[in-house]
Amino acid sequence: MMPEWLTRDPLNGLVITFFFFISLIMGRYISEHRTQEGERRKIIEPRIRLILAFLLIITVTLMEHWYFPAAISILCIIIAYKFKVFHDYSKYMIFPLAMAVFILAVQVFSQFTGTKELPVRSSGLEYGLLIFTRIFASSSVLIILMLSTSESEILGSLRWLRFPSTILEISSFMSRYIKTFSNEGKKLRMAQRSRLGISGSFLKKMQDNAIICGLLITRAFTRSEDVYRAMLSRGWKPELRSQETSPMRWSDMVPVILLVSGLIGIVFLDRFI
Repeated sequence: MMPEWLTRDPLNGLVITFFFFISLIMGRYISEHRTQEGERRKIIEPRIRLILAFLLIITVTLMEHWYFPAAISILCIIIAYKFKVFHDYSKYMIFPLAMAVFILAVQVFSQFTGTKELPVRSSGLEYGLLIFTRIFASSSVLIILMLSTSESEILGSLRWLRFPSTILEISSFMSRYIKTFSNEGKKLRMAQRSRLGISGSFLKKMQDNAIICGLLITRAFTRSEDVYRAMLSRGWKPELRSQETSPMRWSDMVPVILLVSGLIGIVFLDRFI
């Protein structure tokens, strides 16, 4: 049975699903943004960061007033400035921001009264602004997590949290091969252009792009079979671990206790304002 907070508002489920797919797409960029060891110290343990991000997103979906998610968004912007990742942060926020603006516009103009006046209702504006700030805040939390935590740390944290190994392996392959096939597609496109492809009419360009997509799909199936056979021949199993996870220290739990207490207080404050 789904939690009450998810069934009460269908858009909450939409927000969670939306950010799950965003995390998969952003996997291709994680390996491109590594920092020097002395510049960005890991103040909070990766497992704690993942738990805090999850709790923050859940808290954002529980908010009934737009200014609390807006405050979380501003805090994420400050963190991005502090860790000097604001350029990457703003680049990854383009698509979530466009989605949030679209939902805001739909909510604002959804209650048309049939008059000749501009069909803007205060209730639609307020609810649209709430959804806008929810999406903005949840996206900000997830992007900050992705920019401050490596792929191996995220997968290790999920494994420590007892996520199914099959899902983790699929996520690992997706984050690795999205970039691989993107580069493969660029090579095929350059090869086709060198042979005077992707030129002429619009229909001819669409046909050339369809050929590239077909080649990529064929190569994806072939490569996946080769990789799977190679892994089996080396004794691979989903339950194998490359390294043991270090035990959690009590000092690492302090940020969780403080933030959980703060989030509970914010939720109660949001409910009774």
